[in-house]
Amino acid sequence: MSSFQEIAYFDGSECLRFVNKLHPEGFSQSVGERASPTLKEVLGSEEYAKRKPHIEAAFAGQRVAFERRMSAALHDPLTGLPNRHLLADRVSLAIAQARRNTCASAVVYLDLDGFKEVNDTLGHDAADRLLEMVGQRLVAAVREVDTVARVGGDEFAVVLWQVNGAFDAASVASKLLKTVSKQYGVRGRTVKITVSAGVAIYPAHGDDAATLLKSADLALHQAKHSGKNAYRVFDGETLLQRRGHLAAVRPFARTP
Repeated sequence: MSSFQEIAYFDGSECLRFVNKLHPEGFSQSVGERASPTLKEVLGSEEYAKRKPHIEAAFAGQRVAFERRMSAALHDPLTGLPNRHLLADRVSLAIAQARRNTCASAVVYLDLDGFKEVNDTLGHDAADRLLEMVGQRLVAAVREVDTVARVGGDEFAVVLWQVNGAFDAASVASKLLKTVSKQYGVRGRTVKITVSAGVAIYPAHGDDAATLLKSADLALHQAKHSGKNAYRVFDGETLLQRRGHLAAVRPFARTP
């Protein structure tokens, strides 16, 4: 005799669902449906009216808990910015919008110069506060339709929803460098850092999120190699000429 038990429950639309429902050919372990009665039909109108406030509160609580879990999975816990998983989704959306409207979009990948020294000198709490402030400055420097994400560590990325080509994207990158490089007041200390950035543009440097993000990361590596505190627009030919250096380029999917 099977140990599986039929389980009935009501979903968010108050319809009855079954798990492990017994069928002539055996048990079904997937969620099954029949002509789904609502909770009101099961309880009766009078009883449902009595219990309705409690029922709605229970479903509302489940929705809130689910939304909190989803938000935590897609956002950086320190800065509250989108994390790399949500970043990839935002890049895909920007590409889809650009493809639909026959225009360009861009990704700017940023890495703080000298952040390790700040962390070593002032401690983790001050370094975390600095990362929060950098994130706030980046958000304030771009449009509401754009996305600022923290990829991990001292790395950020900005998705520019629509740009008028390479010159426009480069102008934004230059603005971001100036914004981030201004002085910070952290735990009573004055801190000054610089930042390097790599720029990749759809469709010239990639026609999907993974390729575009990788191109921006390679361009960032170019900026770092050139002496930091600079930005570079992706240049595939230059990178091919420097194959010996490409082995040192980090992949996009890094663990924070």
